[in-house]
Amino acid sequence: GAVLSAYVTVSNFFGESSSASTIIKILPGAVPDVEIVGGSYLTTLASRKIQLRADASRVSCDGESSSSGSLTYEWRVSLKERGTSSYITAPTSTRSDPRIYELKAYTLSAGDELDLQVFVWDGGVNNSATGKLVIEASDLVAVIEGGA
Repeated sequence: GAVLSAYVTVSNFFGESSSASTIIKILPGAVPDVEIVGGSYLTTLASRKIQLRADASRVSCDGESSSSGSLTYEWRVSLKERGTSSYITAPTSTRSDPRIYELKAYTLSAGDELDLQVFVWDGGVNNSATGKLVIEASDLVAVIEGGA
């Protein structure tokens, strides 16, 4: 692809100015479209299995979409446990399908948060989608032992 240089100078009415420059690399193809199915902010309960899906497709330069061909997926998921302020690497998905990030029920606790990022590569170009999954508290249910 081509490489472009851009240089900009801005001035205000006080006669002060500032300049900046950047390099822009034109990629040889269009980047794939990708999204996390369900949106960028999701909630669930600890008692439910977590199953997140990335939906991606190739986009040609004319804007047409196609899901044919080989796209490569990679989830990068961080976990912020309840009561902490820092993120750690989240548990590995239990699914072998790279489009799906899945955890068994009760892997996470109420108050935990997952910071989601899924990358999709189409040859040498990639795109990503981000999101957050919050584990909410379940309603408390009383069970009487030996009750009918």
